[in-house]
Amino acid sequence: MPIIKFLPDLKEETANKGETILEVAIRAGIPMIHICMGNGRCSTCRVKITEGLENVSPRSIEEFKIAESLSFGRDIRLACQTRIEGDITVRRLVVDNEDA
Repeated sequence: MPIIKFLPDLKEETANKGETILEVAIRAGIPMIHICMGNGRCSTCRVKITEGLENVSPRSIEEFKIAESLSFGRDIRLACQTRIEGDITVRRLVVDNEDA
């Protein structure tokens, strides 16, 4: 089973293959802001993949639209749309309501 490391939380959690980063974070009790409730309509759940970019799914259509409009690099992904295929390390970029 893939392992996801969350920064700055310094927590590791086992993920089911194909689970989204957001699903794992919620299950693990890691506070992940997601204003659109995980539907790929905002960017509040964005993360930076610091290790294992090759172990995540390609961008969904919804994520692609947001990534293009906000000029995200390849390593900035929406946690609600990114499925885990292998070990990864992510840094939450929106840590609290003030960031949102």
